[in-house]
Amino acid sequence: MTNEADAIFELNNIAEGSLIVIDEAWKLWPAAGRGKVSEDIEYLRMHRHHGLDFLLVAQSPNLIHAEVLCLVEKHLHITPTWSGRKIYEWPEYCSTPRLKTSKENAVKRPYRVPTKSFELYESASIHTKPSKTIPFKLWTSIAAIVAAPLLVYYSYDRIMSRLEPQETQLAAKDNKEIETPKPTSPINQNIPVMPAIPLRVTNAIVSDQVDWSKVMSCVSSESKCICYGYSVEKLAIPNETCRSAVKHGWPRKQDPASQNTTQQITTVTTM
Repeated sequence: MTNEADAIFELNNIAEGSLIVIDEAWKLWPAAGRGKVSEDIEYLRMHRHHGLDFLLVAQSPNLIHAEVLCLVEKHLHITPTWSGRKIYEWPEYCSTPRLKTSKENAVKRPYRVPTKSFELYESASIHTKPSKTIPFKLWTSIAAIVAAPLLVYYSYDRIMSRLEPQETQLAAKDNKEIETPKPTSPINQNIPVMPAIPLRVTNAIVSDQVDWSKVMSCVSSESKCICYGYSVEKLAIPNETCRSAVKHGWPRKQDPASQNTTQQITTVTTM
């Protein structure tokens, strides 16, 4: 393999540009060899002169000769996990590929054994596939993902169930304020007649947005206040304005058709 005349290595049985795969490389270059470096290891230092690539396969790099490891230009470490094989890559030899810190500094990616290589190389007479346990954290993560939407729905349902009764009570209260008692005889309804009392009218107290000349009387209770016209019809006067008129009176221009009609103010108190 060596030309002693010019100390240049020559290839006898290997073509230039070949890829040489050495399985169980520790058998050829064991780590225990600490004596004089053999000729084949010396050639590894200049194998690029012939365009050769070496692929060394071993269970651990610590089993291989230190001189060989110094020449490693790419270190690949394959680890089988429960989710499939993972491959870690370093740009040079890594003495501790199993350490967490070493894996963090490596380029990590999924790995699948190329089936095309089965036709070219067979490393065992029979292959076994060891089982891997799925980590408990994965199950807890799946349970959390499933439970999260259920928890959100349950919380939303509880909140809405508490809000609905309040909304119902508010709606009922509003309807109760809007509803007015139906008169038993709206035509012949008798309005209590009170003696005419001089009223002190302050236009600043009652609203001037109401045509008070059409108001004959106003009836006030704890829950509502209603004003009636001269034909005993209900007038659309706001509750606050009605109560203010009952309390302070209201300005009224005498209508010619109702000269004999007096202003009526009635306050009804319920127990």
